[in-house]
Amino acid sequence: MPKRTFVLGIVFVAALAVLVWVIFQTPQPDGTIIQNRAPAAGGTSTALTTAAGANQARVIASSGAKTVSGAQIPAGPVRTGPLGQNAVTAPAAGADWALGANHVVSWERATRVTGGIALMNAADGSMVGWLIGQTNGGDTSFTWNTRDLYVSRTSATKITVQPGKYFLKVIFDSAQWPAIVSPSFSIIQPDQVRALVYNLAVKDGVFSSSAITVQHGTKLLFANQDQTAYVITISGFGVPFTLEPGGSYTFDTAPLAPGSIYVFYSASSSALRVTVTIQ
Repeated sequence: MPKRTFVLGIVFVAALAVLVWVIFQTPQPDGTIIQNRAPAAGGTSTALTTAAGANQARVIASSGAKTVSGAQIPAGPVRTGPLGQNAVTAPAAGADWALGANHVVSWERATRVTGGIALMNAADGSMVGWLIGQTNGGDTSFTWNTRDLYVSRTSATKITVQPGKYFLKVIFDSAQWPAIVSPSFSIIQPDQVRALVYNLAVKDGVFSSSAITVQHGTKLLFANQDQTAYVITISGFGVPFTLEPGGSYTFDTAPLAPGSIYVFYSASSSALRVTVTIQ
């Protein structure tokens, strides 16, 4: 092969390599840089890093978020990347959690990496303590007694939470899953909890609503406007109750599990059913 042709071949290969490198380092429209596309064991993945660095998350916050002393206090669930969206789904914005009662913290996706859940002061964004130092990779929820906090992720020393306004921070032990935060909510004394009542009427063999979502502990007031008695069964709950003609019945949702869905129905009337989601 002539020397000239050999040199031109080397130059062409080098130029092609540089072009490929530039393409893979070009910032994307969302500000990310593709670092590699190496397949992970047992599947494929694309490692992404923000232009500002691996530890800087791209955060999409719902409208209405505010900043207090430099800390962003969310008004709704916060979603984050880069491997996909995730969000805290409970507590709900403005929820009141009774001190000492069990409440469920939940988030959308199992990340397959360990993590932890911290309680943050809504006034200044400072950390108050840890609900749990290590969650499992398959977890999407954690039940907290709304009382005990660990002073650090690795400490067994506990403190007692005080009534106040807070938000939760769910962290994951991977830069691919940045932390997500909950809306702000309140921890209140048990005697401050307001009794919540949801009215459901029965007329012509049908409930006034076919599906409702209520807070745990809400009382369901069933009012039968028909002249027929109905025996109401609850899926996953072993105690039915009877709605007498023209009568009413109050059902307390406290024995039902937060985060669960129940169907209230009558075996004698297929149209008489309502789906109840407990928050």
